[in-house]
Amino acid sequence: RQSRRGPEGMSRDAAPFVVREGTPGDAEGVAALARALNEHERDPVEHLDLDAVRRDMLGPDAAVEVLVAARDDAILGYAAFHPAYDSTYAARGLFMIDLYVDGAARELGVGRALIAAVSAAARARGMTYVSWTANTWNDRANAMYAAIGSTNETILYHSLYGEAFEKLAASGGTAGTKEN
Repeated sequence: RQSRRGPEGMSRDAAPFVVREGTPGDAEGVAALARALNEHERDPVEHLDLDAVRRDMLGPDAAVEVLVAARDDAILGYAAFHPAYDSTYAARGLFMIDLYVDGAARELGVGRALIAAVSAAARARGMTYVSWTANTWNDRANAMYAAIGSTNETILYHSLYGEAFEKLAASGGTAGTKEN
């Protein structure tokens, strides 16, 4: 017989959650989940603090859009995304930079609901896809992504940060500039 309790004792019969746009009032909950995401992915945690969440994720000049899954006053999960373009298919879409669900709310459909809401936002804008990355070692998440029909491909994701970014940006990309 299947338990009516989810992970961490959260009742599957509890009030349903809603997915909605994030607001400045969600900043503390989103910041806590973003920190948990970074810890889970073994990434640095010191950069995305409460001020950065307020400024870059939920502020008037945010760099990304945020959807939250909420039950009462609790933020169960969030998705952060921004516009993207796929030149292979000449298609506009959304790139989901973050997707995280609190451990106590997993297996309740929160992750699927957030991806569905991001997909609906893309479709409402005339876009045709949503994409995201996942660590290869995250078997639980990758199984859920496969179950909803996502495809995956092995690619190398490159980034320039810190000194490497500053050095290349300082070169200005001027034609004829020699690499150092």
